Amino acid sequence: MDDGVHWSTIQEIDLSDGGSFIGDPDIDPKHLPGILEFFASLVSFESKTRTDWVKDPAVYDAMPEIFISFAEKSRVDSGYRLLGRIIRHAFDSRVSTMDICQARLIIDNDNGGDIGIQLLSEIPASMRKSIYETEIAVT
Repeated sequence: MDDGVHWSTIQEIDLSDGGSFIGDPDIDPKHLPGILEFFASLVSFESKTRTDWVKDPAVYDAMPEIFISFAEKSRVDSGYRLLGRIIRHAFDSRVSTMDICQARLIIDNDNGGDIGIQLLSEIPASMRKSIYETEIAVT
């Protein structure tokens, strides 16, 4: 995993150790509030009407706001189909767990120093025996 043009590495982290990385003395203390804010956003839920349907689908209750916002901004429609795919992949027993993927904390070089995470993981193809190496950076 290389630094991108738009971000720099704060620290490589081992997710199998849970949140113990937060106490690592190599992490600059000025980044700690941003790191905590980022991880808090991964578990923030909002209750509001999302569709014109009589009752919103349960996927909106099951997903943190950061994922719903991402889906809404990445599709022509409301992002509902993408959210369904996220849930389906999360329950795919062939997908490895987060604690064995490579991860690093990053800082955005372009938009005011937002903190995020870069993940590299192997995802099995849906209809073949091949494996895709995937990488994502989110702030």
